[in-house]
Amino acid sequence: MHPHPHALAGVFVELSGGIEEESVDAGALLTLLAMRAGELLAAEEDPAGCAATALLMADEEDRHEPPVVAGSDPEVQRLEEDAAARGEGPGHDSRRTGAPLRDAPLDGPIARLRWPHYAPRCRALGYRRAAALPLRARGRTVGTLVVLRSDGDGPLRGDTLRLGQAMADMAGIALAREREVRRGLVRAEQLQSALTSRIVIEQAKGVLATRYAVPMEEAFERLRRHARSNRRRLADVADDVVAGRLEV
Repeated sequence: MHPHPHALAGVFVELSGGIEEESVDAGALLTLLAMRAGELLAAEEDPAGCAATALLMADEEDRHEPPVVAGSDPEVQRLEEDAAARGEGPGHDSRRTGAPLRDAPLDGPIARLRWPHYAPRCRALGYRRAAALPLRARGRTVGTLVVLRSDGDGPLRGDTLRLGQAMADMAGIALAREREVRRGLVRAEQLQSALTSRIVIEQAKGVLATRYAVPMEEAFERLRRHARSNRRRLADVADDVVAGRLEV
């Protein structure tokens, strides 16, 4: 049984971030991707049961941040969180190579060797096969959509995998947009901070030039020497001078 075209269209609108010009929340989008993938891919594979997890790795600029993980149910979410922490599982392999892993029997020798913790836990939850599809943003693999199947008679069909990859690609576009918006906000804050610092430094130069009847260049040198000798930010020293809290 295939999903109704209207249902598919609705899911893709959701994964695109909707039609409103609002910032996309990465965690909410991954949860949506995992939930909808579990539902639609199960419908594609009827009557086999499917579950899905989605994982987004931290941005290169925020590598200290933990990955964001979402699952179509709490058990598979905990499964993928543990796999991410251990650095194993089909999702880990797909993220590392940037290529899809189209079929992996979880009771086979390869899975047992490569995923010694992940594969047994999957089997304990009733899943027999796995696939991993890369989640791409601007041509870079930033995460994966992992599909688990309880029916072990055969691999996921090509149509099912193509649908899953299309969903992952749509989510990747929305995530790329979210990251661009976030970076833009950070840059705007940095520029505003730099402008504010520049203004207060110029004000402090004027205060010192007037106080000591010296050129602006010498006033600036006074500020800079004090900041260096006291290991303080130039803007902080300037702010204290303007506020009358410091004489240099």
